[in-house]
Amino acid sequence: EGYLSYRTKNGSRHSLKYNGIYYTDEEYGSVRILAARSSQFQAGTIVKITKPDGTSFVGIVLDKMSEQTKADIIMDLAYSSQIDKTILGADGLTGSNMTFEVQRWGW
Repeated sequence: EGYLSYRTKNGSRHSLKYNGIYYTDEEYGSVRILAARSSQFQAGTIVKITKPDGTSFVGIVLDKMSEQTKADIIMDLAYSSQIDKTILGADGLTGSNMTFEVQRWGW
């Protein structure tokens, strides 16, 4: 229930509902879960995301987005529920004016 599209590096399944919106990466530590098109970003890709105010956080691609999305490149930040997305969306982690820098391609 609530499992992500990709399996983790060790082959286990990660559930947003039971395991949360963070994943512990052996190299980068606790990182936020992202969804992205599989044709652009493979599972395990690490991305540094910088907000307009200069603060940043690190995410990992563990979920797939639809290939039908019209934007050139789009990522979606995982939230544990729609309610959290509405409340936490006020944290400045949403928007189109952030920069994304790939730190590692895939596992």
